[in-house]
Amino acid sequence: MALMSGPKGFNAVLAERLRRERELAARRRTWLQIVEQLTATDARCRAAGLEIDVWRELAAVGYDRSRLQRPSDADLDAVVDLERGRAAVSRRIEEAATARAAARAQVALDRLRSALDANGELVVTALAPVAAAAPTLSAVKAPVELLSSLLGSTGGRQAQLTDELERLLDSDRAAGRQDWLEYAARVADGVRAERDRHDRAVLRDEFVAIIARVSGPAAETLIARVDGAPDRASLEALRPTVLAAVRAAELNAERAFVIAQAIEVWRELGYEPGPEFSEVALSGDAALLPHRDWTAHALQVRFDEDGLGLATNVVATSETDPLRDKEIEDDHCADIAAFTESLGTRGVDASLVRRVAAGALPMQHLDAEAVTARRRRRTAARRTSG
Repeated sequence: MALMSGPKGFNAVLAERLRRERELAARRRTWLQIVEQLTATDARCRAAGLEIDVWRELAAVGYDRSRLQRPSDADLDAVVDLERGRAAVSRRIEEAATARAAARAQVALDRLRSALDANGELVVTALAPVAAAAPTLSAVKAPVELLSSLLGSTGGRQAQLTDELERLLDSDRAAGRQDWLEYAARVADGVRAERDRHDRAVLRDEFVAIIARVSGPAAETLIARVDGAPDRASLEALRPTVLAAVRAAELNAERAFVIAQAIEVWRELGYEPGPEFSEVALSGDAALLPHRDWTAHALQVRFDEDGLGLATNVVATSETDPLRDKEIEDDHCADIAAFTESLGTRGVDASLVRRVAAGALPMQHLDAEAVTARRRRRTAARRTSG
C-alpha cells in the first residue's frame, strides 16, 4: 500500500506595515502625476498669455510649492483633495480663457447690434440651451453679449465662426432669420464640442492620475483605452473598467511580491525554483519545485489565480519506495514552520489553513517532463489568446 502525502493550504496577506507602505507609494505616484499635470497646465497658461498663476491659485487653498513637492502621509491619504484643487484650477482657467476670447469676439459691436435688432430674440432662443449650462451666462439675455460670450466658448472653432459672423455682417444681402438661426446652431454646436473636449481632458487627467498607481503594460493599456474614448460620455463609462483594472493590477503586483518572497525562502530551505517558476505560479498553473536533496520528488505549488492563497503537496516524479516517500514527506513537514516564519520577516503573514495528515491521500506520481510540456503549451495558448 502506498504511503500518503499531506497537502497544505496557506493564506497569505501583506503585513499591515508593508501594505501601508505600498499604499502610500501608490498614492505618491498619483500625487506626482497630478503635480506634473499642474506644471503642464501652468506652462499652457503662460504660453497663452492668460493671467492665471496656477501655483498662486493652489497656494490660496493651502497647497504651496513646498507641500506639493514634499507631501506628508496625511496629504497622500487625502490626495483626492488635491485632485479637486486641480479641477477647480482647470475651471478658473476655462473661465479666464472664455472671457478673453469673448472680448475678442465682439467684432463690429454696433453693426452686430443693428443686424440683430430684428432677429435677436430668435438668436437668444436658439442659444438658450447651451447658455443655460453656463452659470455665468444663464442670466444674459442681450443677443450681442450672449452671442459674443458663447463665441468665446467655442475653442478651436472660434476663428472660423468669427469669420462667418463677419461675412454675415458684410454680405450685400442682409442676413435673414434663417441665416441667423443656422449661425446660432453652429455656435451652439461649437460650444458643446468645446465643453466636451474640456470635460474629457479634465476626466482624462483624473483617470491618468488614478492609473499612475500602477505601471507597466497594464497602465499603458488603460491609458490607451482612455485616450481612445471619442467623447466624455464614453470616457465616463470607462470609470468602472479603469478602477477594476487598477485594482486587478495592484492585486497582481501583490501576488508577484508574495511569490518573490516565497521563492527566496524556499531557496534558503534548499528548494531550487527554475527560471520559469514565478511565471508559472502567477498564472495559476501547478509548478514543480525541486529540492537539492530530493532525486525522485518535488514540491508541487499552486498559487490562487485571483488571490493570495497557496497550496502545496509533495509529489513523486519517478519510481520511489514507500520508505523514501515517508522521509521526503517528513522533510517537507519540518520546513513549514520555518517557511511561514521567514515569510513573516519579509512582510508576508502566512497562515496554515489546511493541513491534510500523512496517510489521508495517496501520493501523487507525476511525469515531470510531461507536466512541463503541458504547462508550456498552456502558457503559449494564453499568450496567443492575450
